[in-house]
Amino acid sequence: MSFPISLFFKLMLFLSAGIAVGFHVACPIASCCAGLCVALWAGMVLTVLRIRHGGTVTGWLCGIHLFIAGAGMADIARLPPVDAASRWKEESSCTDAVRYIGFIRKMPVEKAKSVKADVMMEAVDGPERRVKVREPVILYLAKDSASLSLKQHDRLCWHTRMDSVVFVSDDGFDYGAYLHRHGIYRSGFVAADAWGLDPGQALPGWMRFPSRLRYRLLKIIDSYALQKDHKDLIAALTLGYKDGMDPENRQQFANAGAMHVLAVSGLHVGILYTLISLILSPLKRFRYGKPLYFILSVGGLWGIAVITGFSPSVTRAVTMFSLAAFGSYQRNMLLTWDAVWISAFLLLCLRPAWLFETGFQLSYVAVASILLIDPLLVRIYLPRRAVFRYVVLLAYVSVAAQTGVGPLSLYYFHQFPTYFLLSSIAIIPIATLILYSAAGAFSCAL
Repeated sequence: MSFPISLFFKLMLFLSAGIAVGFHVACPIASCCAGLCVALWAGMVLTVLRIRHGGTVTGWLCGIHLFIAGAGMADIARLPPVDAASRWKEESSCTDAVRYIGFIRKMPVEKAKSVKADVMMEAVDGPERRVKVREPVILYLAKDSASLSLKQHDRLCWHTRMDSVVFVSDDGFDYGAYLHRHGIYRSGFVAADAWGLDPGQALPGWMRFPSRLRYRLLKIIDSYALQKDHKDLIAALTLGYKDGMDPENRQQFANAGAMHVLAVSGLHVGILYTLISLILSPLKRFRYGKPLYFILSVGGLWGIAVITGFSPSVTRAVTMFSLAAFGSYQRNMLLTWDAVWISAFLLLCLRPAWLFETGFQLSYVAVASILLIDPLLVRIYLPRRAVFRYVVLLAYVSVAAQTGVGPLSLYYFHQFPTYFLLSSIAIIPIATLILYSAAGAFSCAL
């Protein structure tokens, strides 16, 4: 049994439209969202029970409900913390007497004169009281040996003036608006003598495990006798860690139309999923092997997401492959198109701000273009010999993907990769070899 493709696509469109309105239109949607949703759910139930041929009415009611729900989620996501107005004013009036406590959410990034840290603030020690908070902020720590040694999930205590993030780059990119969509409203520069590691209670082990594993894998890559550029490339290909790469090397990949190779995404997840499937395929021969094969293969997919830190591109790809694997386990209950739109719908429900992520948009447009255009190209011409067929299929996938993402590349990056066809044919086999080699090296080293 397969569900109509248009159903999930329409649901995703209604939700996306609501999220776009909620982020860009200032209106009190969040306060009345719950009441409207309840009313719409009641209307849907009455429609289903009393109108036998009310499919269109029911569909529109469901769509309106998702539109309002998306707008409400986005409106809530873009608002500062509830106590922000009064607390920020109080903090600014006594900056020297305020101490902040929080933990680093992502791997710190080395800049020219500082170390950038994405921190989740957990508490504010004022002159008279301690306030527990949950507010993401950006810190720029003075660059020295101590700040360079910081890792993800380290706990910090610091004191500095926290300012509102307002920044527009020379190319017109509004970095402040980008941070606001991710719930970050303040940043601050911290001098070398104004911070330290917090001796308080550490995060639970299950929260620190992914970052520790990723840090250990980076150390394994660093232990090999390779040039720095090669180590950075392997770290980007395998772990999605691109912060150490030279900007010039990044630009070369972008010009060649191979930037998707650096970002761990559907290509990498598909390659690793093929390897996982080959390793686990003998389980299908046993009596209860198929359920075990499904559980372990999907578990391996989500293990990839954990190691890479649940980036939008990896989470999208893992969710889609998991749905496709479930459909295969249930004898094609879910089609490939269904898996694409269901994964988009679920991810937007969890992270509404991902709708505005360039990587998120490029990922789904590329996948949709491949599913739509690639079969048409295959029908036109397909060589009989295996070697030529492999090269032609790679070319078809590259052409199909660029047909969709080309307009977005021109809009966001003001350039179109003219060598995307040659780069894809050459780089994808090399990336496959590097991923398989790295997986073997990691397995032996761990």
